[in-house]
Amino acid sequence: MNDLSLNRCPTSDWLPPVIAATYMMLTNWLLLNIVVAMFSARFDLIKTKSSQKWRYHRHSVVIEYEHKTPSPMNIPFRILIILFYVMCYLPFYLCNECTEETIQGHDIHEMLQRQREFAHVILEEEKDEGFI
Repeated sequence: MNDLSLNRCPTSDWLPPVIAATYMMLTNWLLLNIVVAMFSARFDLIKTKSSQKWRYHRHSVVIEYEHKTPSPMNIPFRILIILFYVMCYLPFYLCNECTEETIQGHDIHEMLQRQREFAHVILEEEKDEGFI
């Protein structure tokens, strides 16, 4: 096996190291291009998704502020809204027909008594049916 008299393959030839170096350089170059292409594809995907998210959030902000008036300009509108509520709902609070004692012509105590009677009837029906 370790016979020194046998001629071995010549190692002083210049072609195999050149081919090996060229092969290694080309494979490194191709792998680097593949990595760049993968990062580019990932970047495009992320850019597309981020653009969609930005458009969605922009749409939600536009919808949120669609009917709002900017802050310095909304003071007269706020005053008008308050006046509108005062003019529309104040007469109902000051009306003699809608006091705490009577609601649409019925005494509150009478209404509470009717509610109690109705609750007793419902409970009796549920007892008869076996729910309670």
